[in-house]
Amino acid sequence: MHAIHPYLPYEVLQSEVLPRLPAKSIGRFRCVCKASYSFLSTPDFARMHLRYQTNYKLLLFDPTIRTFRTLDCEPLNHDSVTTTRPFF
Repeated sequence: MHAIHPYLPYEVLQSEVLPRLPAKSIGRFRCVCKASYSFLSTPDFARMHLRYQTNYKLLLFDPTIRTFRTLDCEPLNHDSVTTTRPFF
């Protein structure tokens, strides 16, 4: 019988699990620790996340009322997506 590993490798989380989550969950996970904030704020992760999304919603933070809003968008050519680091 094979041993069962009680953990999921971080690389699998980064490449397979996190990119498939909804944008609102990603916004929450950015608050977990500095490492997750750094990784989830990279342009590479933004591109990877966009490839898995089918509803094409953007998650926007409104600092004036300290809440998140969603914006419906049209599908993009994922190879031409450029991102910038958030200002907050």
